[in-house]
Amino acid sequence: MNRQEKNRRNHLLQPLLLSIFLLAVWLPQTSIAKDMLVPLHVKSGTNLIHLARDYCHQKSDWKTIADINKLRPPYLIREQSTLKVPLSRLKHKTLKAKLATMRGEVNIVDTNGETIPAKKGTLLSPGQTVVTGDSAYAHIIFPDHRYLNMEPNSKLTFNYLIGLVDQTVKIDFTLHNGRIFNKIIQRLQPNDSHQIRTPIAITGVRGTEYRIKNQEQASIFETLTGKVNVGAAGAGITLPANQGSRVQPGAAPEEPRPLPSPPVPPLLKPIFRVLPAVIPAPEHLQAETLRMRITADNAGLTTVKEVYCSPDEAFVIDSLPDGSYYSFFTAIDNEGFESLANGPLPLTIRTIPSAPVISSPKEGRISWDKQITITWLKGEQVDRFFYQLATDNAFKNIVVEQETTTPSLTTPELEPGDHYFRVQAISPDGFVTLHSPPLSWKMAAQPEMQSATTTASEPLALRWSAMAEECTYDLQIAEDRQFTTLLLDKKAITTASYEVQKHLLPGKYFVRIRGVLSPEAIGPWTASQTLEIKRDPLGWKEAMIGVIMLGIILL
Repeated sequence: MNRQEKNRRNHLLQPLLLSIFLLAVWLPQTSIAKDMLVPLHVKSGTNLIHLARDYCHQKSDWKTIADINKLRPPYLIREQSTLKVPLSRLKHKTLKAKLATMRGEVNIVDTNGETIPAKKGTLLSPGQTVVTGDSAYAHIIFPDHRYLNMEPNSKLTFNYLIGLVDQTVKIDFTLHNGRIFNKIIQRLQPNDSHQIRTPIAITGVRGTEYRIKNQEQASIFETLTGKVNVGAAGAGITLPANQGSRVQPGAAPEEPRPLPSPPVPPLLKPIFRVLPAVIPAPEHLQAETLRMRITADNAGLTTVKEVYCSPDEAFVIDSLPDGSYYSFFTAIDNEGFESLANGPLPLTIRTIPSAPVISSPKEGRISWDKQITITWLKGEQVDRFFYQLATDNAFKNIVVEQETTTPSLTTPELEPGDHYFRVQAISPDGFVTLHSPPLSWKMAAQPEMQSATTTASEPLALRWSAMAEECTYDLQIAEDRQFTTLLLDKKAITTASYEVQKHLLPGKYFVRIRGVLSPEAIGPWTASQTLEIKRDPLGWKEAMIGVIMLGIILL
């Protein structure tokens, strides 16, 4: 037979094979029969007796197979077709699946109805049911390189999981509600089978990836790669890659329709150092909702979290343990159909250690001290710190930058003006956190008033450099440098000058000033400065009086 004839034959057989699939696997979906019917592939050169001899406990089981499949003499069967055989009549060994990983609340309902919490590595047997809670995920590994992901609020029952004498594997389970993702890595052999039932429909596959979403009013089937046969209400369709179908109760599967196009993945930071992490969503004309699925592996098998948002919003990751992950992005249209995934994109969360928290001094303070001490908190997994001291909030004009092992610092002597400080924590493995929020303060200049000399008759007006707009001043004049004998103690002067009304006799005095921002923020006194009051020079009147007095004394 040449290639053209073979292709023509395969094209003619495709509708027939789909019909055979429906006859072989269709069972009423309201309940599972106690003795499940297993699809058995008919290979070339096989008859009923050979089939029973090879796969069943007794050769006479060929009669049971004929009755179930409504075969009549001469009991002809078509090669490459499928017959239904009761599980109890087949020679088989029961296999088990493995709960490889799980997140959140996952329970197992045993065959006796007892509910027990699931654990990573639990072996799952036919008859058991796996239930995932809110925000819970389960990754299940089947024999023969088959994988299944259960998403939150899903319920799945294993009907049978068997290996036949020809080393083929047959799996059948029911998705009662929720969402699952199936991945079959190696192409199935002709007698392998992988069937998934919902209360509404049933599927059969051969080497593919596909999703099933079972809702109250419909089941949605989406093929990602390969092909999926979907049967319901005695009718069936074949779903090729990148197409989906909806099945409603009592109705045949809807015609295949294209899935939405995948979204353009957003740009992700190399490392997210704080949570919640906000990731702007890409635009998408077809999508009503965008989905970000975060997995522990780059194959996307082990889901740890999923986040949804509208195309004009942002994904918000509110909680996720530190680690390296992978993200996959899909678009969901207004009918619930979901696109193929765009990914994997690496996603790294590192929040420990966190950026240091500065504990003192108070932000925005004004200080007269040339040096201040800054302290901050030391978090977990911190080995050292890196700090910067600058004169601008952009930290372009750096005064000092260096590492320290202690969570405190006394600055060098600084010039008056604005100053800014920030610090980062460094872990033992070299990871550097974000900067702390910058601490800013103003170092005010001390008021300067040079030593003054004046005469007793001239008005005394003192002036000094202003410290800050909101500052008031205290002024003291004393006879001694220790300011124990005060001649003037004036408080809350609102200007950087003061006219002394009190008449001071000729002599030497001492003056000091301090700035006051509030009752809690009083600056230090300046160093004492000298004020000298000289005698006035003699005028003609004073000279005449002096001459007269001298004459009287001489007489």
